[in-house]
Amino acid sequence: MSSNKNFHKCTFDEGTKCKLELYRSYLRAWIPTFLNNPWVHSIQIFDFLAGPGTDGDGNAGSPLLAAQELQHAIDKHCEKRIFSKKITLYLNELDPNKYLELQKTAALIKERVPSINVITSRADFASLFQQYLPLMRTDSTANFIFIDQFGLKEVTQSVFETLILLPKTDFMFYLAASTANRFKKIESIIKCIPPLSQEEKDRMDGNNALQILCQAYGTYWVPVHYRDEYFLGSFSIKKGANVYGLIFGSHHPAGIEKFLQAAWKLGGVANFDIDKDGFMPGEDTLFEEFKIPSRIREFQQELEEFLRTKPKTSNKWLYGVGLRNGMLPQFVRPVIDKLFKEGFIKNKIHISYTAWKDKPSEEIVYENEGGMP
Repeated sequence: MSSNKNFHKCTFDEGTKCKLELYRSYLRAWIPTFLNNPWVHSIQIFDFLAGPGTDGDGNAGSPLLAAQELQHAIDKHCEKRIFSKKITLYLNELDPNKYLELQKTAALIKERVPSINVITSRADFASLFQQYLPLMRTDSTANFIFIDQFGLKEVTQSVFETLILLPKTDFMFYLAASTANRFKKIESIIKCIPPLSQEEKDRMDGNNALQILCQAYGTYWVPVHYRDEYFLGSFSIKKGANVYGLIFGSHHPAGIEKFLQAAWKLGGVANFDIDKDGFMPGEDTLFEEFKIPSRIREFQQELEEFLRTKPKTSNKWLYGVGLRNGMLPQFVRPVIDKLFKEGFIKNKIHISYTAWKDKPSEEIVYENEGGMP
């Protein structure tokens, strides 16, 4: 891997391209949610470690991708005659040479997308994050926060807990999972990540480090009163021999579902065969009957076993438990369909965001129980 200083002078490698594609795909789903929402008056995207905006060959980095997706959403989803939403793209880069290039990128964005505000800064992450907090807490504002850190150090427990508490805010941050795994007993690394049990440390390896870390963030760093309401997701990215990855957070099930939709287009939880299923993410055969990833099969088996104990539960709970396990609604429905066809479940319930949001809760009715046949 290139040094931090020279990283953007090289052509983006496949891992970086994967990261940026996930970023782009999520923004494409996230931005339209708020463009015509009457309760949201402004949209803010914060790219705290933006780099110069392109790689050495001129390929678009996160600043240009965000601008492209904003323009795409405005053109596709907005009624321009009445469009009055304030949209701001905040771009920050500490390195002086990269910042000069970032300013050129910002000027290009302003020229191409005049309907959005672009604000650049040259500051260290910690101080700028504190400076921008009042903006993030503004009423009627939706925020997306991207922290593309090198290593682990920027997203401390304090920063993570602050992100969790911000209203109408989704976030995504990049971290070196391999570094956490390799040096998990070193004090300087331990203080940058959530506490891990001895069992978690023993189980952690080069491939599963990000997934274990994501669980630890949820267990130890999400405030207790939010743990039943908050959604975290992760996506592991292999670059050479090392694994990096993205952690995603949202208050809202629609947010985590959009992230998972983007992630499953790229392989679900990783851009490599993380579960050793024998086929790579993105293969055309991914969802054929005999090519269902083992992760999905195991989830469905566990869910079926649980439902066969006849717990009192509902479609809304099933929708949420799927999302918390990295599973889209289409991976939950086959379990319900199977039990319904067997007659074990007597009512066919609806599992989707629309059913979660707009319809009354549908309780599962089991065989030998009362209710609708």
